[in-house]
Amino acid sequence: TSGTISLLVSRDFEPVMRMRWKQRTATAATRWIGASLTFAGATPTNGIYFRHTAAGNIIAVCRAAGAETTIDTGVAAAAGVPHTGEIRVRSLVTATPRVFFWLDREYVGAITTNIPTVDLGFGAHASVVTSGVGLTVDYLRLEQNYNRVGG
Repeated sequence: TSGTISLLVSRDFEPVMRMRWKQRTATAATRWIGASLTFAGATPTNGIYFRHTAAGNIIAVCRAAGAETTIDTGVAAAAGVPHTGEIRVRSLVTATPRVFFWLDREYVGAITTNIPTVDLGFGAHASVVTSGVGLTVDYLRLEQNYNRVGG
C-alpha cells in the first residue's frame, strides 16, 4: 500500500543513516530521502531527511509535528547527478539531542530543534509519482545501537 512503512528508526537507538541517490529528471517535484513517518507523496509531519526540488538546493531537514529546522547544503540538485548522504542522530550522549548531516562526504551541520520523538520509517519518495520522476536509489543503510538502551 502506498505510504505504508515499518517504523524502524528510533532516536533512542542513535541511528546512523547512509544513502546514495540521484534525481531522475528535471521534472518539477519535491523529493525526500531519509527517515519519515510516512512516504505518501506529501511533506511528512515528522522526519529527519534530505529534501530537494528539481531546481533547488538539497536541504537537510528535521521536522517534528509539522515544525521544521533546515540547513541549506548549498549543493544544487540536478538530474542524473548522484549524491551520498549521511545522517547521525545523537540523543543519549549529549544533553541536547543533535542530528548531524553530511552530503557528498562534506559536513553540512547539526540541527538541535524539531527532532522527532516518534519512531520513523526509512526510505525515499517524491511528491509526484509518475514514470521517470523521483529518485533512483543506489543504497539505503540503517545502523542502530539497540544495546545502548537495553533493547
